Amino acid sequence: MTLTFLVLEPDEQEAFLKMSQLTQMLKKATIKFDDLDFQFDVVFNGTNKPSRLKNGNFLITYDLASGYARSLDREVYTTDIGATSTFRLNVVYYQNGNIFVGQDTVLIRSVSFSEQETPTLSSIGIDVDKFKDEHYKSGVASNLGLMELTYDNLQSLGVLIINYEPIQYSVEVRYIIDSGSGYQQSLQETIPFTYPQIQAMRSVGELIKVNNYRPEGYSAKILYNQGLIVENLLAASPIFVQYTHIDDDRIKNITLTYRNENDNGEYDIIESVLVSVPETRIVEGTTFEDIFNFDAWRPTPEYYHPGYIDSHNRTDFVNYDELETSYYIDYRRIEYVVYIEYYAGTYPNWYRLATSPILLKYNSSYEEDFSLENIGIDLDKYLTGNYQNGVLYNAGLYHTFDSVIEAGAL
Repeated sequence: MTLTFLVLEPDEQEAFLKMSQLTQMLKKATIKFDDLDFQFDVVFNGTNKPSRLKNGNFLITYDLASGYARSLDREVYTTDIGATSTFRLNVVYYQNGNIFVGQDTVLIRSVSFSEQETPTLSSIGIDVDKFKDEHYKSGVASNLGLMELTYDNLQSLGVLIINYEPIQYSVEVRYIIDSGSGYQQSLQETIPFTYPQIQAMRSVGELIKVNNYRPEGYSAKILYNQGLIVENLLAASPIFVQYTHIDDDRIKNITLTYRNENDNGEYDIIESVLVSVPETRIVEGTTFEDIFNFDAWRPTPEYYHPGYIDSHNRTDFVNYDELETSYYIDYRRIEYVVYIEYYAGTYPNWYRLATSPILLKYNSSYEEDFSLENIGIDLDKYLTGNYQNGVLYNAGLYHTFDSVIEAGAL
């Protein structure tokens, strides 16, 4: 008997823990299906590597040995009953390919396919728009691909993934400039946007980049104050951006000192630079990353986070008068999570004992002397007297720090 489980958890750690619990439960169990009156006594026979759908979402398949089925009155039946005419399909719904919004279980009947010349998901009982939001397109089965919609193909998938792509909107923006004798339109453009994009914004200045067309020595103002709401943006189109000449443009000179984290967790200076920021450059929606190059001296991106200022987020809005004369831009080393999965038995008929996460940071010593012991992996963490010492599966693949963090799980 083969069973496929859909695991939906908020993160990777919770998902691995849930799969470990499933494995323990299925070592020896009695299974009852909703649509059958039989009970199946099963023993664990093996499992495959979990198939990752999204962060914290997995499919895992178990091979279970079952010699018979029995009804509630204990009468024994053979399990060799051939193919069934119905099965329950798990349907999982996402927005934008990565945001889980809901799930459903649908009873799929083989007769639904034989009665129709060209069956569709809707005609066989799957509501593709069950969790659709008004700002998203109709749902599409993303993992069906080019497969023909048949009873057998759906059953082989195990789970159907429905995705909602956001609707593409646009707003017209017209830029007007003070010519000395009144305002004249200099150019116009159409700016596309989606609902999730503006949901991530805090100011209309993040949608309309007024500095892209601002002449030197001019201030800029967006003539719109109705918030980042789709309906309001569409109703206000066209939106005007007004450029006004400033005779006395103030300039602030700011020292940026770039530092990177060392092996001891302290910070070493890489370089200091002087940046001149004119007042006219600060407009609605201008952020620190618009005026400072945060990643100019970033070390190896695989080991270091993007640059940050301790007192501000790089996406914080800038007020010219509140700008300081110096800032430290630091590069902190990335802390990776690697999951150590402990199994007992002999491959491929092993079973999971536990999953233990460890946190890893790059250390320059790894360039010369790298070993699993150096990064804190305990091969015998769950060893008992009934087993030999732990052995890393495919150990030859993990001889560098990069190979371990790329694997994600050992």
